[in-house]
Amino acid sequence: MDPPPRNFVSCKLLWSDEDLFSLDVKIERGTDPNLRTDSTVGKHSDFRYQDTLAQSVLSSYSGTTAYPTEDESHIPKGFQATCDSEIDDLRIKSHDLLDKVEQMCKQLVEIRHTIQHRKSQMALSSSLCGPIRRLPVEILCRIFHMCIPTKTVRRSRFSVAPLLLCRVCKAWNAIVTNDPSLWSCIRMDGCRYGPETHFLPKFIRHSQNLPLDIVIVQSEFYLDEEAISLISPYFERCRTLSIISGDYLERALFDALRPTELLQLESVSFRFTAPLDLPNWLDDVPHNIFPVAPRLRTVQLNIFDPGDLDKIALPYSQLRRLVCILGYHGFSEEAVREWKILVGKCTNLETLAVYFHGVGNLRRQWVTYNRLPNTQEEFASLNALKRLTIRVGFPAELDAILRNLSFPALHSFQMESVGTPVRLKNRKLQIFDVLRDRMPFFSGLTDLRLLRISIRDDELRSLLHSTPQLASLDILHGYYRDGIFWITDDDLIGWLTSVDDTQGTVLLPRLRDLRLYFAYSEESMTEDVQLYANLATTRYRWAVEHSYSRDLDTPSSRAASDIRSYPFRLYLKFEGEDWERRTDVIEAMGELACRAFQAEYSPYFLKERIDQDL
Repeated sequence: MDPPPRNFVSCKLLWSDEDLFSLDVKIERGTDPNLRTDSTVGKHSDFRYQDTLAQSVLSSYSGTTAYPTEDESHIPKGFQATCDSEIDDLRIKSHDLLDKVEQMCKQLVEIRHTIQHRKSQMALSSSLCGPIRRLPVEILCRIFHMCIPTKTVRRSRFSVAPLLLCRVCKAWNAIVTNDPSLWSCIRMDGCRYGPETHFLPKFIRHSQNLPLDIVIVQSEFYLDEEAISLISPYFERCRTLSIISGDYLERALFDALRPTELLQLESVSFRFTAPLDLPNWLDDVPHNIFPVAPRLRTVQLNIFDPGDLDKIALPYSQLRRLVCILGYHGFSEEAVREWKILVGKCTNLETLAVYFHGVGNLRRQWVTYNRLPNTQEEFASLNALKRLTIRVGFPAELDAILRNLSFPALHSFQMESVGTPVRLKNRKLQIFDVLRDRMPFFSGLTDLRLLRISIRDDELRSLLHSTPQLASLDILHGYYRDGIFWITDDDLIGWLTSVDDTQGTVLLPRLRDLRLYFAYSEESMTEDVQLYANLATTRYRWAVEHSYSRDLDTPSSRAASDIRSYPFRLYLKFEGEDWERRTDVIEAMGELACRAFQAEYSPYFLKERIDQDL
C-alpha cells in the first residue's frame, strides 16, 4: 500500500453527552504552516478570567463555605451569561471550520484515489511494452515448464503451477491450458476427499493423450480404494510411476496394476519409510508386479529395511538404470549382501547407484572383506555397466562392498563417504594386488570421483598410475579427525604439476577436467595459492603442446561427444568465506585464468554430494 500524501489530514470528531466536543487533528510535515498544530485543541485547560470584578469575587469566596451577598451574586450570573453567549459564537465558528476541514479531507481522499488510479493505469501502459510480451509462445511454455515443482511436491494446488499460472491473465490461461505437457504429472494422496482428487478431471482433460507421470502417496496408513479406482483407468498412459508408502501396501493398488498393460511405463520408484508389513494376500502376487511393461528401464528403490528388497519383484533383466537407497537397520553387512543379490539379477544395467545409510562414527565395527560371507548368489558380471555411484554412511572397505562383482565395461566410478571414513582396501594388503585381483575396472576408467575417501598418499599415487585413460578427476583427499575432514592435497598437486624433462610426460596425460577443493593455512596463504595457479598453468600448456598426439591415443570405445573441446581446465571449489580467495588464484594465473581455471562455490565441503538422485 502506498504511503499517504505529505499534506494528508486525518480528523476525528468526538461528541460528549454535555454537547461538548473535541477535535483531534494530526497534520504531517509539509502542510500549511498557518494551520494550528497545538495538540491541546479542544481539551480542558486553565481558564483565564478577563473580568477583574468577577475575578475578585471568585477569589474572595474560593476555598470557603460562605455565600455571597445579594449584590455580589449578580456578578457571577452576569459573567455566566456572557460566557454562554461567547460559547455559542465559538460553537458556530467551530462548526464552520469543521465543515471546511471535512471538505478538505474529502478532497484529499479523492486526490489520493486519483493518484492510485493513475499509477495502476501507468503500470498497465508500461506493461504493454514489457519484454515478456515479445516472447514467442514456445519460449513462454519453456519458462512455464521450469515453474512446475518436482514430483515430490504437491501439484494439485492453486498456489503452485500449473494452476497458479492459469490465474495470472487470460492470455496465460489460454497458453497453459493448451500445453498438455504442463498437466502430465498427477499426484494422488490416496484419499477421495483430497484436493488432488478434485482437480484430477482437469489434469486429465488438459493432458490430452500425453503419457502421465503419476505419484501415489499413502497417507495416514491407508490408501482409499475409491481414490485408487479414480486413477487406475489412466495407468495405461503412465510413463513414470512413484509410490510413497509407510509400512503397509493396500491390495487395491496392486489389483489395479497387475492386469494393466503398461506399454508406456519407463520408470518406477518405490519409497517405503518403515519396514514393510506385507499382508497375507501378497503371497499370491505373481513374481512380476508389472508383467507387461516392455519399456520399463529405470527403477529407484528407497527402502527403510534392506531385507525388504526381495519382497517386491520387478522385471530386473530388462532394466538399464537402478538406484537403491537403503536405510540402516542395525546390520551394515546385511544391507551390502541384499544389495549385491539384487544387483546380480540386473545383468543388463548401464547405470547403477547405491546409498548405504549409516550412523557415521557411532559405529566402530568396519565392513571388511573377511566379514562378508562369500556366497555364489552374490556373484555377478555386469558386462554393460558404464556408470557406478556408491555412497556409504558406515565404516567400510570398497573391495568388500564390490566383492564378487565384475564391471569390465565401466567408464565412470564415483564414491563418497558420509560422516565416516571409508577405505579402498585393507591396510595390510598391497594396493597393486587389490587393483589387479579385486578391482581391475580402475584401469579402464575415464571419469573418477573420490570424495572423503581415506587413502594414503602412496596408495593414491599408485591408483592414479593404474588409470591411464582418466580424462576427468574429482577428488576431495584427506582424513577424518574429531568429526572433521581435513584436506591434504599438497602431494597430489605436486604429482600432477611435475613434468618429466627427459620424456616430457606427466601423470594422467589424458586428463582434461580436474576438480580440487581449496585448502590453505594462514601462514602459507601465498604459497598455497601459487600451487593451484602453477598446476593449472603447467597442465594447460602441456596439454596444448601434446593435444594432437593425446587425441590420437583416445580409445575407440569413447564416443566423440566425450572428448572435450578444451585442452585442460582446473575446477577449484571454495568453501563458504573462502570464496573471495578465488581472485588471488586468478591474479596469480594472469590472462590464462579465463581459459584454464573456473571457480566454484560450495557452502560446506562435508555436504558435497556426487549424485542428486541419492
